[in-house]
Amino acid sequence: MKVLHIMPYLPVHLTSGGPIRVYHMLRILAQHHDVTVLAYGSEEDAYGLRRRLNAQLREIHLSTRPWPVRSMMSKRLGQFVALWTRHSFYHFWVRSQEMQSEINRLLSEKEFDVVLSEFSIMGFFRLETDAVKILDVHDVEHDKVRRMWHNAHSPMRRFHYHREYKKFLREELEVCGSQDAIFVTSVRDKELLDAGVPQVAKFIVPNGVDTSYFKASDESSEPASLVFTGLMSYVPNYDGMLYFLDKIFPLIKKEIPQAKLYIVGNRPPRVLRRRASDSIIVT
Repeated sequence: MKVLHIMPYLPVHLTSGGPIRVYHMLRILAQHHDVTVLAYGSEEDAYGLRRRLNAQLREIHLSTRPWPVRSMMSKRLGQFVALWTRHSFYHFWVRSQEMQSEINRLLSEKEFDVVLSEFSIMGFFRLETDAVKILDVHDVEHDKVRRMWHNAHSPMRRFHYHREYKKFLREELEVCGSQDAIFVTSVRDKELLDAGVPQVAKFIVPNGVDTSYFKASDESSEPASLVFTGLMSYVPNYDGMLYFLDKIFPLIKKEIPQAKLYIVGNRPPRVLRRRASDSIIVT
């Protein structure tokens, strides 16, 4: 089977959930099928991905990202600009005529059986093909933004997330409605999309663990300890940890005073780092 795999980045730096899921999806596909990759990225990342997959990929095609988010300031600027358009920041951030032209070229020059796009945002591109179109949504993004809107404390953030939610709800359902099938990670995500696009087939493909790499340790565990691991700059992760620290961990400490919590992940925000103590280790 010939597959065109479209993604917003090449999964080389496996330090958060999105790249890890994309990498293993690609790894397994490349073992059994003829896979062509199209992504925003660099030649250096393409070389790294080929080495990681032992040259199993036939082709990797690259496009230049239209809006490189190199700093928080540039991201905020992009969000401000998108605020005055009919599209969400996600749409503004990912859309590129260069990427669309590359998709058009590949679909016109090659015959693919399947086009697999990663994340809802990569579904913004037109796919003029008879191939089966599958979207791996990872998260139902509009629902995530809706919860950010309801839980934001700052009036400015509430305004921004409300606008983003209204725009992305429309965009994401349009994108999902144009697919032949959708991959979701949970029953809840399937139910959410069933309500919005009931006509499209959906398949639950949960995140898993690579048991060929991760093995159970023979070392004894630290008594009364907990660990949470994830990308800690990701709002749902650190928001969940703040809730856990406020509402749940005190109940655990009341029953088990020596309990410790390790919060492990890249770029924890200052609001979370301030919570560090002898029993709360943020690293």
